[in-house]
Amino acid sequence: MKQEDKTKEEIIEENKLLQKCIVELETVDTERKKTESELKRCHRRMERIINSIADPIFVKDRKHAWILLNDSFCNFVGRKREELLGKSDYDFFSKEEADIFWQKDEVVFVNHEENVNEEKFTDANGIVHVLLTRKVAYIDESGEEILVGTIQDITDHKKAEEELRVKLDELERFHKATIEREFRIKELNDEIKRLKLEKKTG
Repeated sequence: MKQEDKTKEEIIEENKLLQKCIVELETVDTERKKTESELKRCHRRMERIINSIADPIFVKDRKHAWILLNDSFCNFVGRKREELLGKSDYDFFSKEEADIFWQKDEVVFVNHEENVNEEKFTDANGIVHVLLTRKVAYIDESGEEILVGTIQDITDHKKAEEELRVKLDELERFHKATIEREFRIKELNDEIKRLKLEKKTG
């Protein structure tokens, strides 16, 4: 039917239908904007929460790419968040280190059990750190597997442990040498007594 063939009532009816569609679209658009606003608010809240945690935190997808990082992680690695997101360990660390990280991540993804282990890590300045890394896998609402990890830099603790071990070894050697010296002194004193006794009797 051509536009000019339509009756006035049909045109009015079509306009009403069109206006109803416009109102529905505006309602959907308003709801979409509210939802987007709520999502942004929740995202900002989550960022504030994880950024308030002093330990580095990271989240990886099933492809081992970082999808969420806190400020502490970025500072620790010495990179900007934008450089890291969507990338993996192989993009920033030596192959040897990345192989270990990947292997430990894969164990967590496959077994869905928490993994706590010590790992060595070289930062952007070439400084080697000893890390205590805790990782656990989750399946989110959409069925996607993700890995959440926290890091504690225990380098200073490990150095202190090693220094203590060295000092204990030194003390043990000193103690052993002291005992041997005291034993030797006793032997010499016994020998002196024997010789004096021989001289008196001889």
